[in-house]
Amino acid sequence: MIADQTVEASQHMIAGRCGMGGETETGGQVGQGDRVGSIIKRWALGDLQIIDARFSHRTEWLPEQGDVADVQLEIVKTGTVAIEERECKWRFGAGQMLLMDTAHSYRQTIGEGAHLIVVRIPRRCLRERGFEASLGEMIVPDLMLADVRAVRDLVLGFADQNAATTAPVRHRQGNQLLDLFDVVVAGPAAPGRARSKEATLFRTKQYIERHLRNTELSAATIASAVWASVVHLNRLFRADGTSLMRYVRNRRLEVAVSLLSKSGCERPQIQEVAIRCGFSSHAHFSRVFRERYGMSPSDAIAAKSALLASSHGHADEI
Repeated sequence: MIADQTVEASQHMIAGRCGMGGETETGGQVGQGDRVGSIIKRWALGDLQIIDARFSHRTEWLPEQGDVADVQLEIVKTGTVAIEERECKWRFGAGQMLLMDTAHSYRQTIGEGAHLIVVRIPRRCLRERGFEASLGEMIVPDLMLADVRAVRDLVLGFADQNAATTAPVRHRQGNQLLDLFDVVVAGPAAPGRARSKEATLFRTKQYIERHLRNTELSAATIASAVWASVVHLNRLFRADGTSLMRYVRNRRLEVAVSLLSKSGCERPQIQEVAIRCGFSSHAHFSRVFRERYGMSPSDAIAAKSALLASSHGHADEI
């Protein structure tokens, strides 16, 4: 006899292990039920993958055997979904969201007319950010919390775009979702929890990349954004032979070199490069550039130096 439990929106976590439906590459195996008229689309958001699945008839959507690479966030947009694992059964309705681990065996039954949005998250991305890569339990985020609803609505908004945005924008969207993953797992208090040194360094560098344009980017601002102290961050960067703000300066210069290496009309004016890379003025940019490379930006362009040639394409532009 299978226990039948309807998941309430206010419930945060359900005991019991549940796996994931769908495959990043294949969309999963469809079992009993009529698939005629069903549509499954998928596209990348950077390292993540979105699956937009619409089922015209009742269907069993099973995971591919042996796939343990991903964690899956699933939102029921319309219809119902029933998940069975061992002797437990859960039922989800429209608007609800669940988080599952592909490593665990389960069966997912999709109701007639159901529309699901699924986000596949590689475990390595979670490990890099200091999250647990194995869930152990199926998690049902608490939709009574405004932060959790905001993440759900963000996912639905990305899905509604149907891959119409450019690949660079989709990559940034994927990073946004990864940065918000802790809200889904543990609620609004999650960002303050302890993480590994590697994960803190990873998140710090990500934050810096997104804010290099900001001329007021400071050690205190960065530390506050990643829930760490300035002293701790400097200690982490010192292990790499640098300091926090020296790393920021060097990244700005690397991006500047990449921009200056462009040819003809594709190359921005030096003043624009300075602005795009977060330098407070043309003079400040030229001084720091000369200190690092032994020549001014204009001299480097005029000489078509080996510096620019070797750096072309090696730094992400901002």
